[in-house]
Amino acid sequence: MTLRLEVKDRLLEIRKQTIDACDLCNDGYLPSKIPGELNPCRCMQVFLYLMELVKSKIPIDYWCLTLDELEVDKEYRTFVHFYIERLDKALARAMGIIFFGANGIGKTSLMCEIGKEVIARGRKVQYFTVQQYIDGMKGDSPIIREYNDTDMVLLDEMDKVYIKQGSSFVGKVLEDFLRRTISNGKAVVACTNYGMEAFSKTFGDSTVSMLKRHSKFLGVEGEDYSDTLHDSWEDSLKKDYDFYCSTIVEKAERLHNHVENADREAWK
Repeated sequence: MTLRLEVKDRLLEIRKQTIDACDLCNDGYLPSKIPGELNPCRCMQVFLYLMELVKSKIPIDYWCLTLDELEVDKEYRTFVHFYIERLDKALARAMGIIFFGANGIGKTSLMCEIGKEVIARGRKVQYFTVQQYIDGMKGDSPIIREYNDTDMVLLDEMDKVYIKQGSSFVGKVLEDFLRRTISNGKAVVACTNYGMEAFSKTFGDSTVSMLKRHSKFLGVEGEDYSDTLHDSWEDSLKKDYDFYCSTIVEKAERLHNHVENADREAWK
């Protein structure tokens, strides 16, 4: 897939802070005892994982989070752990989750934890909002092309799409998108502030029925975490972003090992 200009620019900036700033290696690789064998440095492993995060469009706010550190009730973390432990089966069967609940209680965080796990396993994921998809239908948007090259779709803000009064366009477009996505074997994990009644009214009983066959509807409750983030605003500006935080390094190593093992299997 051809990288868009804004993606390339972002990756160049991340490379400056990882590979180009590394004191341990030469351009991302360490000396190898075996002639001709590549020995990627940790900085290269991290960069390649971050590249997948950028391509997936998972927001940077979620890159360093870990599931067990999220400010959400243990019940929901346990459920997501259950899903992640069976992720390969879920992807094979296009089985996803729809998170329902109010603003700021961790729905998108839970969704992005699943997306990062998909990437760590060497699979593809794409994050976008319903409004971005609807807008993309009006022109030659890369979103429409990119979602085809993925194993899972992360669909956010299902309640924030503009719907013209009396029009069924959005509901029909979303239903068509979801049907094609699931029919093509892609799992959907989505978030909405709607309750079930408003969700059904907005997108139609047919869409809800179709989603229920492939998704777990999970109502998430809790306190709005926005105030905590607001209180840490000054502290956030005092430090650089840590591209070597433990969760990024751990998932980067797992992605590297997955790719390495896949390459070995391909040569057998």
